[in-house]
Amino acid sequence: MMSCQYNVRAELALTRLRYSKLWLALGVLFALVVVVASVIDLKPVGDVLIQDKLMHLLVYGFLMGWFSQIYPSNVARLLLAIALIALGIGMEFMQGLVVFRQFETMDMFANALGVLIAWGLSYTWMGKILFWFEKLFKG
Repeated sequence: MMSCQYNVRAELALTRLRYSKLWLALGVLFALVVVVASVIDLKPVGDVLIQDKLMHLLVYGFLMGWFSQIYPSNVARLLLAIALIALGIGMEFMQGLVVFRQFETMDMFANALGVLIAWGLSYTWMGKILFWFEKLFKG
């Protein structure tokens, strides 16, 4: 009889990046900036609709791309995608509670699309940028 053991801890472990804890701390800081920026009064500039949706897509894509390099396993990336999509949805509901911000369903879609695109790109060379950066500046 074959034994099938699944090691959840190994699946969710940090990658073998030399500075993985630094990268993780920076990622958490980036995520906190997103949370704060989502509930403060930001003045619109230019073509608001296009820039706003593009910004949502890029910001959430950046977060997914960043964290997927730190947690490269398939399970971790799935959980990251779920968590970041949930964060995007949650922040939209929070914006609905703030007087100077508004709830927008399209922002949720832009956030989720950014996460999904970055998730897919994390399996390409783009998923190794932090590794290459560390290799470039190896001391």
